[in-house]
Amino acid sequence: MKKMKKLLFLILISRAVFAQDLFGTKIYLNPGHGGFDSNDRNIPETGFWESTSNLDKGLALRNILQQINATVYMSRVANTSADDLPLSQIVSDANSKNVDFFHAIHSNAFNGQSNYTLLLFQGKDNAPTYPDALTMANFVSNEIYNANRTTAKYSRGDFDFYGTGQAYLGVFKNLNVPGTLSEGSFHDYLPESWRLMNSSYKKHEAWAIARGFLKYFLRPGFQTGIIAGLVRDMNKTVSYYGITSKGDNKLPLNNIKVTVEPGGKTYNGDGNNNGFFLFDSLAAGSYKLYYEAPGYYKDSSTVTVTANTTSFADKFLLYDTTVVVKIVSYSPSSPTDSVKTISPVSIRFDLPMDTASTNAAFHLTPATQGVITWSDGNKYFTFKPSLPYLKAAEYMVTLSKTAKTIWGIELAGELSFKFLTKNRNRYLLEKTYPEANSSINLGYPQIRLQFEAPVSTASLGGQINLYDRSGTRLSVINVKIFSENGKGLIYFESRDQLWDQMSPLSVQLGGKIADIDSIPMVDSVVIPFSVSYDQAIPITIFDNFETQVGWKDPSASPHSTGIDTSTSHFSITTERKFLGSKSGKLFYTFTNSANGSCFIPNETKIQTNADAGAWVFGDLSNNHINLWFEDSTTTEFSVFYDSLDWVGWKFIRNRGEVPNKNLKKLIGIEVKQAVTGNKNGLIYIDNLQTFDGLTGIQQNEDLTVTNFNLDQNYPNPFNPETQISYQLPENSFVTLKIFDVLGNEVAILVNEFQQAGKHNYKLGIRNYELSSGVYFYQLRAGNFLQTKKMVVLK
Repeated sequence: MKKMKKLLFLILISRAVFAQDLFGTKIYLNPGHGGFDSNDRNIPETGFWESTSNLDKGLALRNILQQINATVYMSRVANTSADDLPLSQIVSDANSKNVDFFHAIHSNAFNGQSNYTLLLFQGKDNAPTYPDALTMANFVSNEIYNANRTTAKYSRGDFDFYGTGQAYLGVFKNLNVPGTLSEGSFHDYLPESWRLMNSSYKKHEAWAIARGFLKYFLRPGFQTGIIAGLVRDMNKTVSYYGITSKGDNKLPLNNIKVTVEPGGKTYNGDGNNNGFFLFDSLAAGSYKLYYEAPGYYKDSSTVTVTANTTSFADKFLLYDTTVVVKIVSYSPSSPTDSVKTISPVSIRFDLPMDTASTNAAFHLTPATQGVITWSDGNKYFTFKPSLPYLKAAEYMVTLSKTAKTIWGIELAGELSFKFLTKNRNRYLLEKTYPEANSSINLGYPQIRLQFEAPVSTASLGGQINLYDRSGTRLSVINVKIFSENGKGLIYFESRDQLWDQMSPLSVQLGGKIADIDSIPMVDSVVIPFSVSYDQAIPITIFDNFETQVGWKDPSASPHSTGIDTSTSHFSITTERKFLGSKSGKLFYTFTNSANGSCFIPNETKIQTNADAGAWVFGDLSNNHINLWFEDSTTTEFSVFYDSLDWVGWKFIRNRGEVPNKNLKKLIGIEVKQAVTGNKNGLIYIDNLQTFDGLTGIQQNEDLTVTNFNLDQNYPNPFNPETQISYQLPENSFVTLKIFDVLGNEVAILVNEFQQAGKHNYKLGIRNYELSSGVYFYQLRAGNFLQTKKMVVLK
């Protein structure tokens, strides 16, 4: 009998609450969007998705309307792509169900600083397609405006709002009944976006729309009321934009607890930075609320509830200055798993700390220099080492109990923890081109740096510089930063040519260069190098590689062997050029470990009766580059020109013997795979030409000698031999000597009387046991004395 009385009592209460019967009324709800698709809208800062929010409001509204006996249909009750139906299908579904009213649920977005309520219907502002739609729009806009406490409310026809003068919103097109679309608030306004992450806040908007339906269908309002509000910190502000007049600049509190009496109901808030609470279905009358939040003084307030309205009971709480601070978390938190040698030490407190006492209470052993920073209102402590920790070392962190809150309350006890560091605390530079203290024989080198791991581009600002001998910083171009096979690579070139008779240059690297794990180099690095330059004096440029006339792909030649024809190609490109606007580009891939040949045939068979050379942008592959010729008997032969042991623009000339020198045709260019060469590479070729000689070596025997002169040796640097040329305008006694950098005489090359004219001396390092380094050679002839510098490379 007692159970029957209790059940009867609940039924009577239910009927009293929902006496506003909508029996026989059919309503169609359309929660907009669906399935996190491209037309959905997301706010990354809060995790908000409009499709989820609209559905939550729709489901809450359906439950409220069904409890007052309305028949409710929904376009979707889940949130997948399949639920995001075409608008025409939604309209057709609503028409087929012969509903009395259609309502679509959305939220709005603009510039992150607006937050008004907008209701839309079909038609002009003052001439709706269905007049009842305007009536409903006014009811609902007013209710949502009051519930969400937005800045303004508008009811607009889509003809005028979108400026089309005709039907615009697809959700209204061909709809047979009045319909409205609510944009309850702005989800890109961050205070509102956080509130829309609270399920009770969305339910509150559903209550507002339900009140609008009761007014529209001429039913009395709900006989119960609602208490809602926001709990915030009186003294702290948010880091994002908030409308001051709405109090949205004040910090909402997480994990609040609000209790209402009589009734003993408790609302436990979420951690979504909104501070919102809600008590619905309350009988009219007076209530007392009790507010709590972690670390804050408790407070209370008295509220009067009126039927069919929301009574707001916002509360600002103050910190409880007597509470002992708690340590929420710290890191590195594992004593067994090793951490990076640049990992910061962090400690999070649940209350704001006095930074001076906390900094003094912090100790790290072994002692380490570093920088302490605070964030999150002095609740988050971070120590960042100035230099990486020791490798594979154990560190002890201690925070003594003398660390205090801003109200002077000490820790309950000392905090201590250990961590181990990884066996790596420096970012290593593995290779450079040029190498330190080397001399390279090209005026347009590409500088290459190879690090042990991928480089952090964010660490490079002002850390890599190229200087000339006077200390002037040179401008660089064609900078390329990338990773390959786990290595960090940086390539760049000087904007201007670098040759200046072995002028010293340097690449200087700052110690702040770091890998993607933020491990820095620490120590600065200086890479000194010098540059010499063979500059051809062209007689005839017979191909400037501005077009591909005559040149074919490697696959077209029988001389090409052991290559991947799908990736080995020759083309004309604007990627690089020595002169003009284009150059020839050869990408090659060898399929075997040695003896491959990537041959670019030239069908025109260019006639050349003098030495031929070309500008080549090398690839450091150590493969060989050869030129192929055909003599007057149509015999084909190759001539070795150089090893591809450089990167940058270099003029190459024959290094081998050329049979029938004056009777030959150029028929192709070949990259020959060396045993120690790379299996793939990329070179550029420009200005194929005949030449008279190289600056520093006057080779025209027919010129009349009028002055004493000592030429620059060629090649320089050299190994195993070089040529020294000089001119005598008269018969003279000549000495030609070599000295080391200390001035010690190393060798006497010439010591005899010689006739006037041009003289050449071929110097081999094996004959004089010259080691790697810088030497000076000196010519004395009568009263003439001249000295030049040369470099031996091994």
